[in-house]
Amino acid sequence: MKEINVLPWHQAQWSLLSEAAAGGRLPHGLLLRGPAGLGKGQFANALTARLLCRAPGLEVCGECQTCRLLAAGTHPDFFAISPEEEKKQIRVEQIRKLIERLTLTSQMQGYKVATIDPADAMNANAQNSLLKTLEEPPAQTV
Repeated sequence: MKEINVLPWHQAQWSLLSEAAAGGRLPHGLLLRGPAGLGKGQFANALTARLLCRAPGLEVCGECQTCRLLAAGTHPDFFAISPEEEKKQIRVEQIRKLIERLTLTSQMQGYKVATIDPADAMNANAQNSLLKTLEEPPAQTV
């Protein structure tokens, strides 16, 4: 088992999310906010790894097919959205493509996970496009 590296100041939030996931009450949308340098990206990566890993418990195995795919950047149920190269905004086309992929069945029969970083880089049209999916998310989508 590979220990998930959660920073000490994230322990309370990690515990809450872990309990929620174990009880089948994980929220479908999370907003990680705070000043730069707090490890929000590291927390999001740890949560993504935990949700996609097939191993039981709170640790990530690092050895199953889903862990290997995530480490290689080729997991079919993980979607990372950020501004395109040399752009400052996340455009509506990127969000529409994400929504289209999230409506499909999970290829690994588990969670589908998307990260939007930074979320405040979405233009108004992209935000509005994402809103419907946030209100009525597909099953097992975070």
